[in-house]
Amino acid sequence: MSDLHLTEYDLAQSLARVLEEVLRGNEVVVERDSRPVAVIRPAAGAPEPSSPSATANPLFDLDYGEGCETVVFGRRPFNGVR
Repeated sequence: MSDLHLTEYDLAQSLARVLEEVLRGNEVVVERDSRPVAVIRPAAGAPEPSSPSATANPLFDLDYGEGCETVVFGRRPFNGVR
């Protein structure tokens, strides 16, 4: 377990990553003007992330936009009139 120190700005920019670190058992010290103002630590009984690679390396469906265009441009008004 190690302590991570970061500014409140860094916390706001990377909250999801910070929470992943906390779930791994690390404590995060949030600082303002180089002074500690908060400590984020795992809650008692906090679950382990189910799959670290699921959040660290997301997979993107490159054909997703094409499917959306098909739905949007192929739709008809509810009353059937075009």
